[in-house]
Amino acid sequence: MKQLPKISIVIASFNSEKVIAKCLKALVKQNYPKEKMEILVYDGGSKDRTISVAESYGAIVKDNPETEPIAAKLKGYQEASGDLLMYVDTDEVHLNSNALMDRAELFTEHKDIQMAFSSGYSNPKGYPFINRYINSFGDPFSFFIYRVSKESSDSVVQLKQVLFSELETEDFVIFDLKKKPRNVLFENAAIGSTIRLKWFKHNFPQLTESRIGPVHMFYHMMKKTGRFSVFKNQPIEHYSAETISTYLNKIKWRIVNNIFYREQMGVTGFSGRPIATATSLAKFMKYIFIPYNLTLFPVLIDSVLISLKKKDARFLIHFPLSLYTCLNIIIYTFLKIIGVKKPLYAYGIKQKIR
Repeated sequence: MKQLPKISIVIASFNSEKVIAKCLKALVKQNYPKEKMEILVYDGGSKDRTISVAESYGAIVKDNPETEPIAAKLKGYQEASGDLLMYVDTDEVHLNSNALMDRAELFTEHKDIQMAFSSGYSNPKGYPFINRYINSFGDPFSFFIYRVSKESSDSVVQLKQVLFSELETEDFVIFDLKKKPRNVLFENAAIGSTIRLKWFKHNFPQLTESRIGPVHMFYHMMKKTGRFSVFKNQPIEHYSAETISTYLNKIKWRIVNNIFYREQMGVTGFSGRPIATATSLAKFMKYIFIPYNLTLFPVLIDSVLISLKKKDARFLIHFPLSLYTCLNIIIYTFLKIIGVKKPLYAYGIKQKIR
């Protein structure tokens, strides 16, 4: 049997008691040697049972004084001891018990692949519909820019339609962005991302010290190699939001963060994403988002088309959600222009900027 690589799993947590047990239970049930696993939970000062639950599953819990998940991911990148590093959110559950083994075999057999992703999100049974909308598109702005679904049933199929697939097996597809560059991947690049840690540290030493280094990893890799892999049967059950009000708050503080704190947020969210995409057209898409909404008909047509494609009339909710997003972008952009200061938010609470 080939020597298996050690895999470090980095999780950012904050008051995650309700979901982190599901996340960790799926990880410890993986068909992978426990001595080859390292689970690092960076906690931002939880007031509930998050820490004790994490420790009960054998996770190493460390302090994240900045609370914000980007800071946790950077600490994990700096401190992980594995050959491979995989980022997992507390509300993500790996349904495939061979997820880690599949990653180990992929990186062992294909030395020129430095980054791989899961096949997309799966909606938990009985969970509210708004969670499925999030699992499909993330937010209305993301849909407008990338026009792709993050659902596991759609993800790989869509990527094969628009990207050059160099190799396809029963378990994964290897894509080469340099042979057919497109701006479609960002949303997938956040799902179950796994990297060859030493390769990144050797080729991009600046990421080790950059607060937003982990956010930029995919784009650095894309410019250097252009090749990555996506697993075909690696769905992640995603528990993002139970209520519409929770989701609306997430949209609002995401907008605030990316309008007022672009440098801290990197390419994530509304203001930064188009910067790092592969096509020049995408760099201007964010400016079209406002008229797209204010003229009403384009976003209404999109809402109808989404509903028809998904065969679910509930996706018509895209129309009011998109208008809500547009309105908040206008309001907070205006407040920034007139000099109003807004705090950085992490998990919906105010944070200090170091």
